Amino acid sequence: MNIENGNANLKGLRSRAEKMVSNAYVNETYDCLSPEQVRQKIHELRVHQEELQMQNDQLREAQKELEVARKRYFDLYDLAPVGYLTLNREGMIQEVNLTAAQILGREKDELLDEPLHQFIAKEDQDTHYLNQKQLDKTESQKVYEIKMVKKDGSYFWVQVEMTRAQDWQSRECTYRTVILDITQRKQAEETLAAANEELREADRRKNEFLGILSHELRNPLATIMMALSQLDIFEPKDEQDKKAKEIINRQVSQLYRLVEDLLAVSRITQNKIVLQKKQIELNQLVRHTIEEYETIFREKGVELTFQPVSESVYVEADPDRLAQVVGNFLHNAVKFNESGGYSEVSITKDSHRQEVVICFEDNGIGIPPEVMHHLFEAFTQGDWSSSDLGLGLSIVKGLIELHGGSVSAHSDGHGKGSIFKVHLPLNT
Repeated sequence: MNIENGNANLKGLRSRAEKMVSNAYVNETYDCLSPEQVRQKIHELRVHQEELQMQNDQLREAQKELEVARKRYFDLYDLAPVGYLTLNREGMIQEVNLTAAQILGREKDELLDEPLHQFIAKEDQDTHYLNQKQLDKTESQKVYEIKMVKKDGSYFWVQVEMTRAQDWQSRECTYRTVILDITQRKQAEETLAAANEELREADRRKNEFLGILSHELRNPLATIMMALSQLDIFEPKDEQDKKAKEIINRQVSQLYRLVEDLLAVSRITQNKIVLQKKQIELNQLVRHTIEEYETIFREKGVELTFQPVSESVYVEADPDRLAQVVGNFLHNAVKFNESGGYSEVSITKDSHRQEVVICFEDNGIGIPPEVMHHLFEAFTQGDWSSSDLGLGLSIVKGLIELHGGSVSAHSDGHGKGSIFKVHLPLNT
């Protein structure tokens, strides 16, 4: 109601009041009143007139406040950044704000007294219906996502938040409904899902290629290594031939190791590794593996020490694969250290966590912080490991996880050494 209408109503009320007073006192006479009584009556009328005027002013002020409140309500409700709808028990739209109408691509008048489900995509109408029925049972807010249809037939996604309430006038059940257009988010999710699928497919093809490549390279390498072993029966003619033979042997061995690493990564990522587990005593396995590397450490001038646990500890593991893990850490320890450095291997038992920990600590070149978070990913390289494909630690992680364990690394940075820990469950 605006101010002009309010003034017209007041004038109408004044006319009705005058008519009622005239009818009530049409036969009444004031001849018997004394002058003092007349003055008293006039005074009372003037007081009443002032009271009525004050009440009228208050009503006008209240009307202004109501108009301000109505405009504020319009701003807050109609122009809210989300769509608001009120549905009755039958799902008919009783109230709707401008934002909801814009989201649905229709005028407000087209939505009022229409069932909401007719604007929902057919395949999602059951979702809306079931959520509304569950809301009747639990009376707790329901949040769900459905596709809706605009006037031009195009589909879009909305998130619906529905709450059961009671109309303050009719006392009937209503559903306070909030809708939010999430089409862009859904499209982004679909795009991301498609991209992830493409990445998974590319990764699968890469692993297949690496597996095939490794097999194809492995056979000729085996032949070359066999031919080199045959050459060992012949003495080199001179020092130059001897050096050439040493170079060939060293490089072929390195190439064979890289091919084996590629094959191992391919098998791990494709879940093609089958562990031959059995109960093994860990102190003994680590000690035997260390013995195989002692000559390499000694030749480079790096001190290698071993601290076994004071008691026998058993794990359920594939001894060959576990020895491969230990060997990989030892290989890195001597490779990334200088003469005069040290490397220590120790084993500890954690009865509380029911695990055993193999720790590899050295004072080598260390690991830069920017590399640490993806250290165990395949093909991770940096200045500190640019001489290989960065596969070793990825293989270690994969093999340890197949054993139900985990691996971690720590370094204070370049030149400050590194600590690697392998956690394996105890065989109790």
